[in-house]
Amino acid sequence: MDDNDIAMNLEKMSLLADRYYIILSPTGEGEFRLTAYDTTDLEYESDEDFNAAFVVQEGLLAMLKENTEEVFEAGVLSIQHQALEEEVVDNPSANVVKVDFGTKQ
Repeated sequence: MDDNDIAMNLEKMSLLADRYYIILSPTGEGEFRLTAYDTTDLEYESDEDFNAAFVVQEGLLAMLKENTEEVFEAGVLSIQHQALEEEVVDNPSANVVKVDFGTKQ
């Protein structure tokens, strides 16, 4: 058993039952590994077995597979937006433009 197998087994042992997981692990510059887990023990034999969490997990996986670049770009924009919000909150005057009207009359 190599280090990767040990890490994967450790990851699996840390998962809680009755959940759906999507785990992203960075593997290099601009690359990642995605692992999805279903710990529900459900058998998907009829429409009733497909709960909302399962359907959303499948949808996210499909979106990541088919639109990786768009999802990445949305992530970059979200991070930039969050950073801008933090700047405004940390420094309320950052969004205030000072205007000098000259001397008072």
